[in-house]
Amino acid sequence: MTPLLSGNNSRNRVIIAEKFGDTVGSGRALLSSSHLDYKLIINGDPLSSSDTPTYEFFDLSTDINEQSPLNTSSLSPAQTIAYDYFIAMDASLGGGYSDPADGNAAANTVYLQLTNGNPGTVPPLIRQGGSNAGRAVHPLRVTIGGIEATIDTSIRTDGNPASRVDADDNPEQFSVKATFDAAAAELDSGTYTMTAIFRGANQTEITCNATNTYTVP
Repeated sequence: MTPLLSGNNSRNRVIIAEKFGDTVGSGRALLSSSHLDYKLIINGDPLSSSDTPTYEFFDLSTDINEQSPLNTSSLSPAQTIAYDYFIAMDASLGGGYSDPADGNAAANTVYLQLTNGNPGTVPPLIRQGGSNAGRAVHPLRVTIGGIEATIDTSIRTDGNPASRVDADDNPEQFSVKATFDAAAAELDSGTYTMTAIFRGANQTEITCNATNTYTVP
């Protein structure tokens, strides 16, 4: 591993980490000496026929702790080359980590990962002030590739919005849970942006673009 990480190696070497068969954390991570600054994580379980894979692409030169996935819809030329390389590597490896749901379930669960300033500020889980103080804050809508997804607008027993949980079903300000039927949406093969729109002040709307993307093989 030392030659790979130090860059003192003339051969292309890769690191592949995989976990499967778990309801939490299943996926594949890819590193390569050809693109040392980048890492691709594919969140998907090859043993599940109902989950839809999501992708996280990191620039390790500026984000060594992998806190801020790159927006794959607006990559630089160098980032695009690295991203396409890892997508092709995953395809060549096989294994089913990036396989879509098999269609037995009409709609698949997707988790949007949000961050402040992309471009809007993500609202809190519970409204803090004004006449709506104390109310759970759901998105007005969620879109994937411009097509509206379905969100659960119920309230959890802990008072938090059911639409804003992470993959462990814990309340999370920067995560939005949605269900989406890619076949019904008739999306072509490709990578699509995901967006959550919230109600802002004075009937305005706050647009929050997800840092992860939705891929149709």
